[in-house]
Amino acid sequence: MSAGRARALAALALIGTGALGGCRGDDAGQADAAPRATRTETEAALTAQRDVVRTTVEGLAAPLLPESTVEDAAGRWTGCTEDRDATSWPERSGFADLSYAASATLLTPVDPATAQTRGERLLEGAGFTVQRVVPGPPSVQVFGVQGDVQASVAFFTESDRVTVAARGTCVPLPEQMREEWSVKADEEARIRLR
Repeated sequence: MSAGRARALAALALIGTGALGGCRGDDAGQADAAPRATRTETEAALTAQRDVVRTTVEGLAAPLLPESTVEDAAGRWTGCTEDRDATSWPERSGFADLSYAASATLLTPVDPATAQTRGERLLEGAGFTVQRVVPGPPSVQVFGVQGDVQASVAFFTESDRVTVAARGTCVPLPEQMREEWSVKADEEARIRLR
């Protein structure tokens, strides 16, 4: 494991243990009682999550690349809970929490008879535990989880496309970061697959 991936996983572990505070929707009163992360800790957790999610998508796509053409590959910040206050309604005052999501769509031959097995092998080969399978049509989708990252592989049987995707858990944003990071939720970054 590379040093960068180890640091990213360590930062994500902070999210999973609650060291960075609770997301909205936690048990009543729990989110307010949780210690709040500093700006530096939050930015480190968000950056680590982005790196892990992008690496996950790259890793899931890699075995498919020799037989595929990349149609699209991108990642972006997505807001989990909008933070609206009465004085700015209906304007958004930022997201209370964010997560990073990325996906890649590849043009490749899809055999419906082997799609589920291929999806399970891709996820398990990347260290994910398969949690759910949704058999088509129009696609066969396999979902898995590894720590705080969820991933999926979808084989579109009628269009010979495969989409691999990953998303991290919601990271609570300190109030002073919400407006700044909510703007980032509108930005998309291309992912270069090798």
